[in-house]
Amino acid sequence: MSKVLILSQASFETSTDYLCKWLGYYATPYKRLNGEDLFMINSLSELPQNDDYAVVWYRRRIHKFPNVGYSFREEHFENDRTLRDFLNTEFRALFFYILEKIDLKKWVNNPFVFNRINKLHVLQAAEDQGILIPKTEVMTSKTALVGFLATYKKLILKPLSEVIYLQGEGDMHYNMLSKVIDEKTLKYVPQQFFPSLVQQAIEKKMEIRAFYLYGRFYSMAIYSQNNKNTKTDFRNYDHQRPNRTVPYKLPQG
Repeated sequence: MSKVLILSQASFETSTDYLCKWLGYYATPYKRLNGEDLFMINSLSELPQNDDYAVVWYRRRIHKFPNVGYSFREEHFENDRTLRDFLNTEFRALFFYILEKIDLKKWVNNPFVFNRINKLHVLQAAEDQGILIPKTEVMTSKTALVGFLATYKKLILKPLSEVIYLQGEGDMHYNMLSKVIDEKTLKYVPQQFFPSLVQQAIEKKMEIRAFYLYGRFYSMAIYSQNNKNTKTDFRNYDHQRPNRTVPYKLPQG
């Protein structure tokens, strides 16, 4: 019997966990393949086969690589980074082999576009459709930020692509979050920095997250503005006082 295939990761994936629970509730057969599972295969026949699945959803690839046990006689940062890049390329080769094996028409989201899209693409697409977007720039210097602040008194600094999580000691980890830049925080900005997305900060009444699936929008309002933890970035979760979330109907036209 054909079933649903979900490509995800083992950790920090609450959305996928909930989806699997709903699929189970509706007695829909599915298989969840986490990127970490690929480190346990011993045969290509263990990989997903096209004929076994009717629908495929690409959520994420992997949270972090397991310890592969390599070492150098002498510590060398460049060599270590080069080897990590090589291992990442090796993993991608195996993962993308799975993507190529399954008919494109079966995918909920195009996996090849998914890996290329970034905030600049999305903002441009929104503007092309007549949707208002914050004033957006890419900058590399404090001088440019000062000029931007002369027009917009508060800015948001964020990555162009996806955020990452850094692993600390034990169970400790560090999140990459959007940050506010204003006259008070400008002193912490170096004179030159890596190309970064800088936007006009918009004071919000609420956040609306909308998902488009098979011709319909599914939207949710997140009341994150009243909590100091989530006011700038709702991903800075307050587990003691979670944000209120409710279904939201987008206006027509």
